[in-house]
Amino acid sequence: MLLAIETSCDETSVALFNSSKYLNEDHSLKDSILDHIIYSQIKMHQAYGGVVPELAAREHMITLPSLCSKILEDNKIGFSDLSSVSVTTGPGLKGCLLVGLSMAKGLATARGIKLTQVNHLEAHVLSFLLEKEHVEFPVLVLLVSGGHTELVLVNNIGEYDVLARTTDDAAGEAFDKIGVLLGMPYPGGRLLSESARMVQEESEISYPLGVKTEMDKFSFSGLKTSVYRDIENRGGSAVVSKDSELVSRISHAAEKAIVLSLVDKLTHWVQLKKPKTLSVVGGVAANSELRSRVEKLGLDLGIEVVIPGHEYCTDNAAMIGATSLLRQKYNVKDSNLEITARARWPISEIS
Repeated sequence: MLLAIETSCDETSVALFNSSKYLNEDHSLKDSILDHIIYSQIKMHQAYGGVVPELAAREHMITLPSLCSKILEDNKIGFSDLSSVSVTTGPGLKGCLLVGLSMAKGLATARGIKLTQVNHLEAHVLSFLLEKEHVEFPVLVLLVSGGHTELVLVNNIGEYDVLARTTDDAAGEAFDKIGVLLGMPYPGGRLLSESARMVQEESEISYPLGVKTEMDKFSFSGLKTSVYRDIENRGGSAVVSKDSELVSRISHAAEKAIVLSLVDKLTHWVQLKKPKTLSVVGGVAANSELRSRVEKLGLDLGIEVVIPGHEYCTDNAAMIGATSLLRQKYNVKDSNLEITARARWPISEIS
């Protein structure tokens, strides 16, 4: 039995795997998951318009022990039945990471079981394998979340080439901050997308796509500034937020700018690298407009598209446990054996 723990930001999550099913009995990763729990702190952070690291860490301290107990009790398993524990050790908010790592180290020490660390970005990048495990490599993965925007070529498990990354804001961060500008509660990304779907035809409003000519860079800070100035010219957030039709048109234009920026660069690298499979992972992978455009790109080019289910897009422990098992199965060794929390831990350092 493998217990996986994720506490990198504002979700506390645990997952329970029957690891022998996957490693010894040739079951799929998804079939090896016995249970999976995610506790979100969103409501607590809404009053501050963003994640407060100290509050997030304290909430993890309160929530994580009870979630660990609950997932074992629900599956009629005791702590003595665990054979290993895996935990996110970076990148993320260091105080939050330390809560999960301390819990994992405590369990591993008390029970005398194996402890494995997992890179949060690698876990996101490989999360498409929870949807479909047998795919053709290389896989071109667009990782888009509140904190990260990267294009990664996955040549195999443990072999990653970062082709492009954001120079400033992440795509998810742009969604959330523009949503707040429009009077939506944090995080505004999901509400912005819902508002954008109310627009049935193209709006006269348009926003810039960022660094269009540099294919190894994403940028969303200029878009955020452009939306802010547009809102100010229309009377400011207090005025604009009262006009639901205008909010929808601005939301539609902002979403279109973010999605086109992502898909344009994805298209460039698909044509250059000619991958066998395409995927989008991370929190923004739940966005229906992005999903549909990537699926159409795959269809047009005759490339298989595999996108994880919504429950595996957000930060979750299932992808942490899955990554640990994948590295074991394919005998991928840790490049850094020191198990410690890392606020920064680029995926290039583990490839």
